[in-house]
Amino acid sequence: MFVKGENGYLVLMGAGTEAVLGALCRKDAKLGIIFLDMRRAAKEVSELV
Repeated sequence: MFVKGENGYLVLMGAGTEAVLGALCRKDAKLGIIFLDMRRAAKEVSELV
């Protein structure tokens, strides 16, 4: 899930079946990089839970 606000973005991504990973990003953030890093982190989180 991706929400655009005045000052930036809120990005939420599932991390397995029991967790959600969230990130707050500035409005000038490179979203492609954010999604890539979050996907990697979500995989690691899903393995821990």
